[in-house]
Amino acid sequence: MNENLIFANDKPVFQGLLTASEVARILGLGTSTIYQLIRQGALASVRFGRAVRVLPDDLQAFIEANRVNTSSL
Repeated sequence: MNENLIFANDKPVFQGLLTASEVARILGLGTSTIYQLIRQGALASVRFGRAVRVLPDDLQAFIEANRVNTSSL
């Protein structure tokens, strides 16, 4: 079993926090763009002192919120 997982009701609910660099790599954007999105409040994050992390669910919500209907292009 993956020791980074936290379970609730026998379902994995937490796989770890993502760094801005990891989010940037996933989205194919620059790290500075990710920090800008976080500062603007467009991408939710958690802060531990100076460290900024993104929950995988928040990244998924950001992606879903920014989906574009191809018929509107």
